[in-house]
Amino acid sequence: MNDTVRAARSAVEALRSGVPNRDAVARLGTTQKGLRDAFDTALEAVGNGLGAGPIVFSAGFGRGKSHLLECLAAEAERNGFVTSYVTVSAEAPLGNAVAVLKAMAESARAPGHEGKALHELAARFRASSAAFDDVRRWAAETPIEGRFQALLHLYQELHADEELCMRILDDLEGNALPVGEMRRALKGIGQAGAYDVHNPRAALLAPSRILLFARLCRAMTGHGLVVLFDELERLRNFTFGQRCRAYAQIGWWSEAARAQGAALLPVFAVTDTFVEETITGGRPPDELRIENSPPSDDAFQLLGIREGLKTIKAGLSRKLKELTEDEEEEIQTRVRCLYEDAYGEAVQPCPPPTGGRASSISVRNEIRRWITTWDLHRYDSSYDASIEEEELGEDTSEISDQELPSENGAGEGE
Repeated sequence: MNDTVRAARSAVEALRSGVPNRDAVARLGTTQKGLRDAFDTALEAVGNGLGAGPIVFSAGFGRGKSHLLECLAAEAERNGFVTSYVTVSAEAPLGNAVAVLKAMAESARAPGHEGKALHELAARFRASSAAFDDVRRWAAETPIEGRFQALLHLYQELHADEELCMRILDDLEGNALPVGEMRRALKGIGQAGAYDVHNPRAALLAPSRILLFARLCRAMTGHGLVVLFDELERLRNFTFGQRCRAYAQIGWWSEAARAQGAALLPVFAVTDTFVEETITGGRPPDELRIENSPPSDDAFQLLGIREGLKTIKAGLSRKLKELTEDEEEEIQTRVRCLYEDAYGEAVQPCPPPTGGRASSISVRNEIRRWITTWDLHRYDSSYDASIEEEELGEDTSEISDQELPSENGAGEGE
């Protein structure tokens, strides 16, 4: 099996399961030109050292949000950006910055590399470069914890110590380097009292780690970091308190991305029904509950919650456009060519269902119908397939606070 066939089969299997991968995205592309153009404009701004507001869009369940996110990730990679894909879940609730940091770092990939981005890029990066000096200068002028200024100094001064440098990168991904070890290393280079290296909780350090992570991505690639958040609608499964924490974090990401030189671009995908049923609608809507009974006495957190709500609601003005008949035919042609590359057999176009595709049936399900039909015809070309389609609904099962990871555990270690 050659590489072309292998990639084609990988793409077909992804489409068959309804979860697009990079091979499928590369062959199918996207018809959402308006959103693609807005994303390209934001990428250019971030690449030029400017701030850019987050990209937010909405669509119905199963209407192509994940596919578009993969398209945007591929576009960012082609432009030299590090990309990370975070799916909202009990393991990565947006209200827990520690969990989100670790999910982001774990999935972060640099163009042309398969492993974790910072570790892969560090192999060819010179800590004596002007780009790294810029990161250190930013850290010195920004009100972040002194431990990060110390870590950057150690990384530059002791760059020949590969094990220590890898552990410093691990720290920026959320796996803390013990404070005692940091102090010993600083003493070894005559900087024992130069930095305030104390021991705050991980939750307080996560935002600074994310900011520094993005700045290092820019230093190492010349571009920056794009983080794509999928399935924001899963927030409806969390308690009201957890949703408020998530709104505050989304607000933080939005504000952080707008800062000049942040090197960070977040992209959020959400179902329009979540916004309409949970935030602006519902009994009562979250928006009203927050205004009538603020969930926090912290004025800054409340501002973050409001900014997060504003960010999510902006997705309603950027809904994915419905496909035209010509666009759907073009997509079927591309999927058919892909299928033929995968199995080396010509297949016939699939006619639409009798009466046309129901509005409740997504293109994702249509693609699965086409592939299933071609599968059956490969084994029996005379078989007259009759396929029944039913759209899957969203998971509405509740996630309790006890099921979520804690961000208020032990400190950074001694």
